[in-house]
Amino acid sequence: MTKPRALALAAAAGLVAAALAFAVITAVDGDDERGGAGQTAPAAGQASGRELFVQMGCGSCHRFADAGSTGTIGPDLDERLAGYDRASLVQTIVTPPGSGGGGFTLMPDNFGERMTPRALNALAAYLLAARRP
Repeated sequence: MTKPRALALAAAAGLVAAALAFAVITAVDGDDERGGAGQTAPAAGQASGRELFVQMGCGSCHRFADAGSTGTIGPDLDERLAGYDRASLVQTIVTPPGSGGGGFTLMPDNFGERMTPRALNALAAYLLAARRP
């Protein structure tokens, strides 16, 4: 098998795993605090940033020691978070590099729709507080 083909197969397998994880999360979670269906993040105050990391499926793609996640599809958050503050991290979660404008990203680009601003802030606060120097 050629190296590009092996990489393509690994990426495809990762996408399938991520899609299944998000499907499970969406099916398990119910209505949001406004009563609308399809909101996968709980209302702020109901979940900690760490719980949101798990519930949103972040660990299926990202390695992050504090959460015990070992994902290898996305960047290692223990290494990547050093240059972020809360606002820039929330922006990256909502609009991942490569999203929009015809780019390509493996990270879902709908977290801004699936999570409330308070939940996004809680997730970012957790990631920044728990990151390794």
